[in-house]
Amino acid sequence: MSVEERRKPIPGGLTAASLLPTSSPNTPHALFERQSELQGISPFDSLLSISGGQSMMDIRTKRIYDPASDEDGFRVLVDRLWPRGMTKERAQVDLWLKDTAPSTTLRKWFAHDPSKWASFKRRYFAELDVKQDALARLIEKAGQGRLTLLFAARDTDCNHAVAMKEYLLAHAPK
Repeated sequence: MSVEERRKPIPGGLTAASLLPTSSPNTPHALFERQSELQGISPFDSLLSISGGQSMMDIRTKRIYDPASDEDGFRVLVDRLWPRGMTKERAQVDLWLKDTAPSTTLRKWFAHDPSKWASFKRRYFAELDVKQDALARLIEKAGQGRLTLLFAARDTDCNHAVAMKEYLLAHAPK
């Protein structure tokens, strides 16, 4: 869950962060909350950074068709094919890593079927395991500032860029 998702109101005006259990002031959870408030980050990020530092990398995913923003940081297109109807000027891509996209066979098998999502990720992660040079470059860029993985798929939840983000965060240096 991203920081933005945790801060977005959910029905009833609550946020995901507000659903954390409350506790006495001296429990580890309360200490994490206070530390997070002092550092200006959410308790989730504090817990994640303690669990391996992975949250320190700011990796986002975004549709290539959404307008580019200064907040995107380093923009990397991770699709194998150039997005239909997108000009290079409008895309404002800093890097195109088409070799990190799923194989054509895997992409066609998945066909953005949510029921195949877990299996797709497992197979895609196996493909990414042999592309360590390109992924090391992405991890390095993410360590220097925000990294935005760009994709053309309509489904913003079940696509290879989301899976790649998960893979990168899991394989980041601790």
